[in-house]
Amino acid sequence: MSNNDPYQVLEVSSLASDRELKDSFRKLARTHHPDAGGDPEEFKRIQEAYSLIGDPVKRAVHDLERRRSGVNDARKEATEITNEYLASIQKRRPL
Repeated sequence: MSNNDPYQVLEVSSLASDRELKDSFRKLARTHHPDAGGDPEEFKRIQEAYSLIGDPVKRAVHDLERRRSGVNDARKEATEITNEYLASIQKRRPL
């Protein structure tokens, strides 16, 4: 796994309940625990993901930042599309 989205690391939806989140964390932690022959780096990623969204307050902050980032990305993309469109119009009809 190369993605750092905590929901993807924990293999749950962003709409998952606290219980689903905890169950998935425990399952993955058991599977990837170094004492059970798992990868220490993957285990660390799982722990970090859960520490980020396992607490309801931290999860709310994370989700808010995630939504804000998505809005900003959409604005950037819309601006780029608009600029490309305007540039193509200018190429066809010089002022």
